[in-house]
Amino acid sequence: MNMTEENQSINKVLIAGTKSTATKASRLKFESCTLKSLPLLDTFTLKNIEFLDKKYEWLIFTSPAAAKHFHSLTNKPAFSKVAVIGPSTGKRAESLGMKIDFIPENYNAESFSRELSEVINVNATILFPCSTLADGLLEANLHKQKIAIERVNLYEPLKLPKPVLPDFDSIAFLSGSSASIFKEYFGLEALKGKKIAAIGTKTAKTVNDLFGIQPLIPEESTAKETIKKLL
Repeated sequence: MNMTEENQSINKVLIAGTKSTATKASRLKFESCTLKSLPLLDTFTLKNIEFLDKKYEWLIFTSPAAAKHFHSLTNKPAFSKVAVIGPSTGKRAESLGMKIDFIPENYNAESFSRELSEVINVNATILFPCSTLADGLLEANLHKQKIAIERVNLYEPLKLPKPVLPDFDSIAFLSGSSASIFKEYFGLEALKGKKIAAIGTKTAKTVNDLFGIQPLIPEESTAKETIKKLL
C-alpha cells in the first residue's frame, strides 16, 4: 500500500460539540483514525444567579459544563454530597475539587433519576444547576418518587461563528444542540454517506428528528465510547 492509499484508508472522524468537549475529545488516541474538533457552541454563565438556600444536601450535575460554571460562581451555596450523570461530568467535578458520592450504573437521564431516587431521602434538599436548554426529564422522574429538587438555570449555550467544514468520513455528536447547529450551518446533504454516532439516547433522538437518520449509540454515554462506535 502506498502512502496515498494508506491515508485514504484512515477514518476521518469529526467531533461536534461545545468548544470544551469537542477539543478535549479530539485529543483522544485511536488507531486507524484521525480526530478533528468541530466546536459549534460555547457556554456562558448567566448573570444574577440566586439560590433559595445557603446549603444543600445534594448537588446534581448532568454535564461537565454545569460543574465548571457552578464552580466559577462567587456566591455558590455549600453542599454535602455530589451526584453526577456519568464519568465525564464526574472527572470535571473532581478536577474542580469536588468529591463524587453518586454515579449511576447507566449513564443516561432516566437511569440517573431512577438510581438516584433509591439513595436520596425524600426530604433532602437538592440543587440542580443546569443549562437553560436542559429538559425537565430529571425533575419529572424525581417528582414521581416524591423527591423535589431546586432547578437553577446556570448557563446558556451560544452558537460560535460558522466554521469551515473539513473533509470527514464519520461524525460524533456530543450534544443535541451541536446537531441542531450543524444542520443550520451545513444542511442535510453534509451527512450524506457519513457514519454517525450520538453520545446518548436524547442526542440520538435529536439527530433522528433533524436528519431522519438513526445514529449509532454507545452503551456508555462518553465521548470515548461514542467515537469507538464509528471505528
